[in-house]
Amino acid sequence: MKAGFARLDITPPFGYGLVGYFHARPTDGHITPLYVNAVVIDDGERRAALVTLDAEGATANMTRIMREYTAERTGMDPDAIFISCTHSHTAIGIYSMNDPFHHIVKTRVADAIELAIKDLKEAKTYVASAEAKGVAFVRLFKMKDGSTKTNPGLKDKDNVLCPFGDPDETTQLIRLKREGASDIAIVQFQTHPDVIGGTKTCYDWPGFVRYYLEQALRDEADGKGVNAICFNGAQGDTATTDRSELISKGVLVKRTGVAQSKHIAKVIVGALLGVYTYAKEVNCDKVFYKRKLVLINSAPKPTPEQYEIAGQIVKAYKEGCEKAKAEGRSEWDGGAEAIKDFPFGIVPARKFRSIVDEPDVYELYLSCVGFGDVCFIGFPGEPFTEIGRQTKAQSPFAMTFPCCMTNGQEGYFPMKEVFGDVNGYEASATFFEMGAAEKLMAAAIDLTKEMQNAGKNEE
Repeated sequence: MKAGFARLDITPPFGYGLVGYFHARPTDGHITPLYVNAVVIDDGERRAALVTLDAEGATANMTRIMREYTAERTGMDPDAIFISCTHSHTAIGIYSMNDPFHHIVKTRVADAIELAIKDLKEAKTYVASAEAKGVAFVRLFKMKDGSTKTNPGLKDKDNVLCPFGDPDETTQLIRLKREGASDIAIVQFQTHPDVIGGTKTCYDWPGFVRYYLEQALRDEADGKGVNAICFNGAQGDTATTDRSELISKGVLVKRTGVAQSKHIAKVIVGALLGVYTYAKEVNCDKVFYKRKLVLINSAPKPTPEQYEIAGQIVKAYKEGCEKAKAEGRSEWDGGAEAIKDFPFGIVPARKFRSIVDEPDVYELYLSCVGFGDVCFIGFPGEPFTEIGRQTKAQSPFAMTFPCCMTNGQEGYFPMKEVFGDVNGYEASATFFEMGAAEKLMAAAIDLTKEMQNAGKNEE
């Protein structure tokens, strides 16, 4: 098998709107550039591309356009192109070709894949995993009054009971050792890249993981170094703030900013460095890929009264944000104050206003790309931790990467247990029925088993 790598800049101009929150954030500076990273794998008969974008997300339609455009230029099968967003909240969101900058991103994705094809070299595959402790935490909590809350704060200190489960602290490595060329390190961790905030672009911890790993391994491959690509995993219910002291002491210690983002990356990279040299060699004979359709029912639609109230909430929230901004206060606080007397919040309000025009049954696609004894499973949204954990545990491959925000951005996939009378953010926001997460997880596990012999020679 051959493998190639490329990286290109996709940093937007000043004034471009960053996404990830409920208010406008036109960018006014750059902490770091944003990039598209591409790894192409080729067994002589099949060719596939593994791509990450430093982006909050990209819709299924936009990734389809990018994949089809790249296929026209390269001759690749569009189904063989796996585009995964890191989900950084200080990055671009790719939603419409009406935005001229998105045409640039589309072109850069194809350019990166073409450059990676030109970089193809014979490669052997090695895998390893390690634990990166204390940088990912479940953000969804059970409350003493029976409700569920995402990211409880100081005002909730007397009502917090415990988180819904434990984070997945595993970081995974696929090392591609190439003949006469740099190594390619494909790595993964899983938590929300929402550490920095503000109005300046930054690739957040996934980009810092790439940077620190490449810096630490500059002497590898006879001095040719390492090129790194980092995939975010099943992160829909995780964050980077530890709320354990909120329960035990009534104190919330919240670390944010660039320094914390770098700290998270250093912890992950430290774990990866500990296993890099003696990673285990695995088969890499055959390249394979497939997309799998999963039909998912819609969440309940709003009543006419709920729909009308939702419109009032959206309007009041926007006005509250604008007023707070003009007064030099937090837009978050201004929006919350403006809707505090309504029967429900901004998250279900926005959902109710949108979901009435959505289908009763959604067509969601899982994406699969792999080679030999390693497999990538892409979810078109934000899967909960347990989806990733079970997919890895039940996959027959030596190494499986469950990836979020891949070839689509359809929202959250919460597990059944987190739904109740009063839901946290994720269950309130999802457009899908309770049980959708379990259905997607079962389909992903079935897909790994279906593909288990696709990466091996017939003998």
